[in-house]
Amino acid sequence: MQELNDDFIADGGTFKQCQAKDYFTVKCNPQLNKDSFVFNNTNEYPYFTRTVLNNGILGYVDYLDEEHKIKGNSIAVGMLGMQFFYMEKDFYAGQFTKTIFPKFDGLNATNAQYFISWFNKSSLYYASKLVRDFETLFNNTVLLLPFKDNVLSLDYMEKYIRELELARIRELELARIRELVAYLEVCGFKDYTLSKEELSAIDKFTQGRVKYKNYMIGKLFNIHPTKSYGYTNTTLFEKQGNVPVVVNSSMSNGIGGYVDRKPTEQGNMITFSDTTTSDAIFYQPDDFIGYSHVQGLYPLSDNNDWKEETLLYFLSCFRKSAKGRFDYATKFNRKIAMGMNVCLPVDDRGKIDYKFMETYIRAIEKQCIKNVVAWKDKIIQTTKEVVG
Repeated sequence: MQELNDDFIADGGTFKQCQAKDYFTVKCNPQLNKDSFVFNNTNEYPYFTRTVLNNGILGYVDYLDEEHKIKGNSIAVGMLGMQFFYMEKDFYAGQFTKTIFPKFDGLNATNAQYFISWFNKSSLYYASKLVRDFETLFNNTVLLLPFKDNVLSLDYMEKYIRELELARIRELELARIRELVAYLEVCGFKDYTLSKEELSAIDKFTQGRVKYKNYMIGKLFNIHPTKSYGYTNTTLFEKQGNVPVVVNSSMSNGIGGYVDRKPTEQGNMITFSDTTTSDAIFYQPDDFIGYSHVQGLYPLSDNNDWKEETLLYFLSCFRKSAKGRFDYATKFNRKIAMGMNVCLPVDDRGKIDYKFMETYIRAIEKQCIKNVVAWKDKIIQTTKEVVG
């Protein structure tokens, strides 16, 4: 941006403070309620309202009449949100809206954004005053505009906006790369391409070829309260740190905060709260501090097959088994939990198929990453199409 400014000034360009009234005219819109129209996305004319979403457009309507139609290639504003939007096509409008028409030739979708950025900078000021005073306030708005040979330089404005748009695309592309690397590092992947084993696991699941068996949770895990310090909230959370405290919450993985104390529990385990509903069942990857009424699931034997992926698979089965069964009248206690059944996949010997669970969860994780990448790519492509 600095290079663009330097080149513009070196070529004889200057910047001048001007008032909006010298370049724009404010007009009240011929207003109609939305009940006057039939909305359909295939219709031709935008219906502009007070919303600050979707470019201020509530929907699209068919031709009504010339009396209420408003000329496009203008800037519309709703009197409540006070956000300005470029309207390329002729449109209709709802109540409490106005349109800003240029007094100069050459306004278009690109250079209009230069002016809109100035107008939106004053939106809070406009909104704090009476609606009847808007025209006067707008007319007196001071704009810093570029000129070349004493003529308003629309060319500079367009180059300026284009540079901002390209910078935004570059920012999105860099963010996509950083996020992808972060996702892969967290999950321990080099990429998100499914291996033959992972493809086979997905196919086996979708084709209904997985064998299952019911297991009582109490036969797989012992359930008892996690270790806590027994402090009050004020004492426990007085020093902030990086050790999570798992509390009776159904949000944020059950973590109520981070403190500067030694963990009381090792990570790689499942916790749940016996004071709330079945929404508070979580996998805890890191060492943590327990809390009152937070129960932990501890394998009955020294089973190294219960690692992150297999516990996440078990977690989904546990939640499914518990869903809708408990409320504040019927507590989700450990005795009930130990007697619950979960349906787990088994191998040809009828034993729990830990390998399948691990492979399947890793495949799902990769698919999730792929979906996020596709979503980010779609955002980038849409941005390119909008600015292109």
